[in-house]
Amino acid sequence: ILIILGTVLTIFFIFIFMIFFKTNDSKIILDNKKSNIDFTENLKNSNYDCINNDKDSSYCLDRQISMDFIQEISQEIEVLKKRNIQIWNKELFDKTISSFDIGGRSFRLNKFKKSKDELTIASSMSKTLINESNRIYNDGLDFGFRFLSNGKPELALEKFLEAQLIKNDDPKVLEGLFRAKVYPQILKLIKDANNLMELDELDKAQLIINKALILNKDHLKLKVFSKELSSMILERDFLNAIKSGNQALVNKNPPLGISSFSLALKLKPNSLLAERGLNNIKLIEKKQKINSLLTQAKDFELNEAWSSSFNAYQSILLEDNNITMAREGYERVKIITNLKNDIENILSRPNRLSDSSIRNNAALVTQKADTLSKNFYSTHKKEMSNFININTKLKDLISKMSGPINVRFFSDNKTSLIIKKIGSFEPFNEKFILLRPGKYEVYARRRGFKEKRIILEIDNSFKKSIGIICDERI
Repeated sequence: ILIILGTVLTIFFIFIFMIFFKTNDSKIILDNKKSNIDFTENLKNSNYDCINNDKDSSYCLDRQISMDFIQEISQEIEVLKKRNIQIWNKELFDKTISSFDIGGRSFRLNKFKKSKDELTIASSMSKTLINESNRIYNDGLDFGFRFLSNGKPELALEKFLEAQLIKNDDPKVLEGLFRAKVYPQILKLIKDANNLMELDELDKAQLIINKALILNKDHLKLKVFSKELSSMILERDFLNAIKSGNQALVNKNPPLGISSFSLALKLKPNSLLAERGLNNIKLIEKKQKINSLLTQAKDFELNEAWSSSFNAYQSILLEDNNITMAREGYERVKIITNLKNDIENILSRPNRLSDSSIRNNAALVTQKADTLSKNFYSTHKKEMSNFININTKLKDLISKMSGPINVRFFSDNKTSLIIKKIGSFEPFNEKFILLRPGKYEVYARRRGFKEKRIILEIDNSFKKSIGIICDERI
């Protein structure tokens, strides 16, 4: 019985062992088979070139989409970090990071479809957060400036702080924060300026408003107050300028009047009052200038400063061509100057008066000068001493150049003398001939000898002796 029982138990255990071994062996075979399939699949995927034939495969498309998502989401996460995402929506950002991490791990394990799906979710959340941050920023600025315009700086400050949470260094945000913070200070400055304005201290009020404008030139109340103050100052300055100009008209003070009315016109370009005042003071200035120039011109004329007198008369005519005294003086001085120049020109080369035609013309000049001197005296009751002196010199010179000069000729008593337009003279040793100043052609002739010719110019100081001999045989 024991033997039989032992045999039965042995056979049972052997059967149980065989069944267990067979089951494990099947499991190992299945696991190995699955491993071989995964290995084969990965081996197949690793051989994809994703450039030519494989580029449109789901494997390559999913991989490319995941790569694009990773780059895009990485950039968006950095933007969100700069926009303080941890403060205003940490929960959704953490979910975004989680999905992004899962997608990244899947990508590294070459599970591109799973990676794409996770990254799609992460991208949607990151874009939602980006849009939300833009909304917070835009609403913060929009409502902030709107609250400032409505005189609610506290609410404006809150909105600008919200916008600053998104873009910390944004110029518009910083401007809004500054304007909201200085709002109470500007109100105080406006109040102080208003008190000064009521005391008629407009310039001091303007200084205070200028300080306020430096803080915020776009402050609505400040702009309105500044405009009102500027208008009051302009009106005050305009009236003061008109008053000063009118006083200058009374006192006939052109420099002050012109500057005053010009300032008034600058303040109010269309003011007819200022324009009329400026025209009137300019007329006074013109009259004063003409009277001064007339006095100068007459003084210059009496002192025979002809060039200065001429310029003064000319300046008067440029101001007003209808001034009779100036026209007459201009013509008179012009004639005197021309005659003076003619006389001085003749006196500078007196030998020319030996020519009778030039001498006659010079005589006419002296006659005109005499007439002009008489007219000048009848006009000014004063003689032109210098002018009369040079005219007298010319008349004396003409007189000297008009009388004959006794000219001594000497010869060899064999040569005949011929003076063209005067006559011929038989041979002589010495002979005195009266000749008027002028130019003469003199010839010496002797039979068998060459003729000689000389040009003789006689003036009132001529004292030379003229030798005239033919001594060269033919």
